[in-house]
Amino acid sequence: MTQLSANGTTDLVIPDNLDKVSVDELAELLGQREDIKSSGDSLSRLSINHSPEDDEGNSLPRGHFALYNPETKEKVFGKEVTFRVFIRRFMYSLWDNEQGSYSVRTTQQAKLNDLFPDSDGGYKCGKLTRAEITELGTDSPEAAASSLVKCNQVLYGVVSVADGKTASGEDKPVENVPVVFYGKGASYTSIAQYFRDVDKKNLLTWNVVAKMHSIRHKNGATIYYSTNMTISDTVDLSKDDKELLKAFADRINSYNLRVSDEHTEANNGDSVDAIDLEAAVEA
Repeated sequence: MTQLSANGTTDLVIPDNLDKVSVDELAELLGQREDIKSSGDSLSRLSINHSPEDDEGNSLPRGHFALYNPETKEKVFGKEVTFRVFIRRFMYSLWDNEQGSYSVRTTQQAKLNDLFPDSDGGYKCGKLTRAEITELGTDSPEAAASSLVKCNQVLYGVVSVADGKTASGEDKPVENVPVVFYGKGASYTSIAQYFRDVDKKNLLTWNVVAKMHSIRHKNGATIYYSTNMTISDTVDLSKDDKELLKAFADRINSYNLRVSDEHTEANNGDSVDAIDLEAAVEA
């Protein structure tokens, strides 16, 4: 009932058949639900759990996968999951530990050699190439800042957790839940290898069921976990899968539009295209 216009604002669209619209949707359409805040990310988030306990004091299984549903505010944990990846995108990000969120992030792109405008008005959150680091020096402030920027493989798909349990120990298996997963750091190389393995078999990732498990690492007193993905099975793409594929694409486009708008605002109204053209002329 609302849609993004070309300039990034929200347009009001009145449905043809109001009888098919729920009361909640109508209330939001009329603007009488101004006190309701959006969760910000309505898509379930898959990650590896590193916390020993939750806010209620429940013991959590470190190294297990955690599936967070923002609508139910519930996490389900599983030692191993299966994952069908529909879309992979790359993005750069800079994490703020104090805020518990990204301080700077880029758009999500299909290839690493694509342009990555970021929300701070620059590109790649300031990530430097190896050649640039060599030229500036590995001990330079620029190189130190660049090392904090992470390249993420953003995976959209459906996850099943056969042995899923809540933090309180309740059995909660889940099947084919649409999720987003951010693979970075120690997980980056193994995830990239999975896509190469799929490509070698001349398969498309949405037809492949991947088995995912975590690997424990220890560096001195620090214990951390990475993700490993292997090909487990193949399936056909259904009609419902095609609709979900479109929904993922819409979500990526909407996200990229928001970041592009922030990039433009940080550059006093100059769009990404305008900045690129100016740089090309100067070069």
